[in-house]
Order: sequence, then structure tokens, then C-alpha cells
Amino acid sequence: MLHDNFLVRDNMAALESQVFNPATLFRLAGPSYSRTDVLREYFDRQLFHGATFAQLYQRPGAPIVILNATDMASGEVFSLVEGRFDDLCSDLSRFPVAAGVAASAAFPIALTPLSLKNWSKQPNCSVPQRPKWVESALKGNITRYVNLPQYKLAIETDALRSNKVEYVHLLDGGLVDNRGVSAILQEMFTPNDPTSQITLINKGLIHRLVAIQVVARSATPSPISTNPNTPGVFSVVGAVIDNPIDSATRGNAENFEAAFSQLRQAGMLRNLAPAPLDLPDYIYAIEVDPDQFSVQDPEQGSLRTEFERIPTSWTMSAAQLQTVQTAAHRLLNQHPCFVRLREDLSGRPTSVLGNRCHPEATPQASPAPVAAEGGQKGKG
Repeated sequence: MLHDNFLVRDNMAALESQVFNPATLFRLAGPSYSRTDVLREYFDRQLFHGATFAQLYQRPGAPIVILNATDMASGEVFSLVEGRFDDLCSDLSRFPVAAGVAASAAFPIALTPLSLKNWSKQPNCSVPQRPKWVESALKGNITRYVNLPQYKLAIETDALRSNKVEYVHLLDGGLVDNRGVSAILQEMFTPNDPTSQITLINKGLIHRLVAIQVVARSATPSPISTNPNTPGVFSVVGAVIDNPIDSATRGNAENFEAAFSQLRQAGMLRNLAPAPLDLPDYIYAIEVDPDQFSVQDPEQGSLRTEFERIPTSWTMSAAQLQTVQTAAHRLLNQHPCFVRLREDLSGRPTSVLGNRCHPEATPQASPAPVAAEGGQKGKG
């Protein structure tokens, strides 16, 4: 269904046909219908068929799905999660999945922002105006120095809860976090998030923690590197748009690695703490990136070239889809930490990686081996 309805369908041609349909042009002339609405309707027709976020979570144990957009006014990530919709006194469970996906893909100029109304000042709003964690962050003198991102989040949350912001206008989430890393870190480590995993970690309920971030980008070689002429206006505009996005993405990736590095370090030192720390015994932070293809392997080099030449588009040929699947399979299955994860799950570890992928599980009564391992540091 997904394969035929979207993956190998010429979605760009279908969207263009829909946009230039006389009936659509008439609707676009009004103030209440936009190009992003055209995309939303197309996604709903081809993929989601009226599904809401409630249907994503109705199965017990269903994965948590986080769609990210960019708040046009603040320039911050706006994640379509329960806590954020509470800030608007709105109901995520009734929000259409197609609208969320369209908002997360609303690239500026080509598409228009998707707007959400803030209902927090309505008489029937039952959401507290200022949560306790916001009150603590704003009134205290510590948070703004030791955790500035949390302090800024408290300011933003307070502005929404007090209705200082009446509307939120959403653009493509990739403008500020092209990998969605910040939302993952928020979901995992922020105690005030309703679905935060840190509560489960603190209770010792997570034995193995696996986090995989995937870099999916096109990288067509730029001709300006071999051309002595001054780059033209289109090349300059492209650089102005792409370079800040790439820079922000690298920064978020470093935050991802730093967070899991701290968890690994805490795991290696946990037996030295005055009281036992409830941490996952095994932590695997896995980054999948086309740059990890071996430059010494001609076959991998060829696969990387084919993969990176696929443009960012909603249309892929069957051959391009096969290239994406082959590249993803190769990159993931040759990653040392994913190899180690599979070995650990099978009970037959053979890779000599030590805590480069995770702190080795050790009995609480045996601190000496952990102390010996504490000097080892590495990336996942």
C-alpha cells in the first residue's frame, strides 16, 4: 500500500496537477486555504485516510511518534507532542496526522506556514496557566545559568500558557533541526514532558537503551569548487539557506552524542556513587551517515554516489528507492555498535568494543572492574 500509493508514485506531478486545477486555484485565492493545505489533503488521500494522532497510540506499546516543525516567530523547534498541545490548550489526539506531516514539511516560499490557534485564554480551558516546573525555572536563580535551554523552554511555555502568543505558525522542522535530535533528547531526558523516558530510566525499568539517528541528505557535487568565476545569485541563495541548516544540524548531532556519552560515563561510574544509580546496563548510540561509507571500498563509494545524487523530492523511481534501501541496510548493519547490539541480543558477543558502545553491565557489589573501565572513553 505505502509502496504503490506513495513511494514509487510520481507525487510531484500529482501535486502540480492538483495545484493548477481550476477548482484548487479558486480556493487558493481565498484567505483560508493555502498551498500547505493542498499538500495536507494529498497526504491524507494517499497515506493517512483521516487518521488522527489518537490512532497512532491506540495500540498498547505503540512507538512514540514525534513530528517536528519550526515555530516561525521564535525560530525554535515545535514538536507535535501532547505537552506542546497542552500549552495551546488544544487536543493532540484529535489533530490529523496529515496536517502534522504537512507542517513538518512546509519548506518556506514553496509552501505556506500551517497555523495553530492558542486556546489557553478560553473560559473552558482546564490546563494550568503555569506548570510547577515553569514556575520554578522562571522564579529561581539557577536554571538560567546551569540549563539555559530549559530556561528558554520555560519562557516559551509561559508565553503560550498565558496567551501572550495567540497563534503559532509552523514551517519545515528541518530549518532548525534536520535530524529531529532535539525532540529525541527532549523526549528522553526532560522530566516535565508527559511521555519522558527519564522516569522509566530513573526507576531502573530500561535495561537496554538504543538510540539511532539517521542522516538522510542529498549531496550533489557543487560546480563552484572547480569554477574560478564569481558564484551567481542562485548559488549564493542556496548557500545562505543550506549552510545555516547544516551548521545547526551538526550542533544538534553533537548534543546527541554528548548526552549519550554522559550516560555511558555515568554507567561506568555508577558503582562509585554513594547510592546505587538506576541506569540502563547497555547504551547504544548509533549514527547512520553516508559519510561512513568506506573510501577504500569502490563498491561502497559507488553506492554513496548513487545515494547522494537522489534529489530531495516526493518523487523517487523504483531504482532510486532500491538505492536508498540498499544504502540504509549497508550503513546500519556494518555499524560496529549495531553489530554489537545484535550480538548482545543473541547472547554471543564477539566484537571487542568495550564501552565504546555501552558500559558493560557489572554487579552492584563489584565496583573495582567498573573503576578500571572508567578511564576508557569513546563514541557510540
